[in-house]
Amino acid sequence: FKCMEKAIHKFPYVNASFTEEAIVLHGDINIGLAVSVEDGLVVPVVKNVEKKNVFEISDVNKENVAKARAGKLSLEEMSGGTITLSNLGMYPVTQFTAIINPPESCILAIGAIEDKPVFENGVWKTKPVMRIAGSFDHRVIDGAYGAQFLTELKRVIENPALAFL
Repeated sequence: FKCMEKAIHKFPYVNASFTEEAIVLHGDINIGLAVSVEDGLVVPVVKNVEKKNVFEISDVNKENVAKARAGKLSLEEMSGGTITLSNLGMYPVTQFTAIINPPESCILAIGAIEDKPVFENGVWKTKPVMRIAGSFDHRVIDGAYGAQFLTELKRVIENPALAFL
């Protein structure tokens, strides 16, 4: 979540909503996490990610997932999201397309990490690779802006210390 937050600061329209009156840029970064439950899918939200440290975010996520699986999430805990993360990394799914949760303008789809051969400095070796796909509301975010956001997110994920600068 902190890596997403860092990239969002550079590309704030990823944290925006389209309304009939205007595009609304949200001041708070409220990240939803898609959670599979027996009856389908719910999306609890970690609010004010920009004001929380990684331990606080982890604690809220653990609590939200436990409540989701127990069917005890409140409407408040599932509302107010400004961007969502959907992760199928626990399955052998390396890539998928997630559907945006209105009124959000972006959802990220994270696939499983797999070792891939790469040619680096004249030598073949394996590296762990994770695919991230972004779905964007094109009324707010065009493809180029979305690609720039994903490029920045990739940079931060590959250099996680950047998330804390």
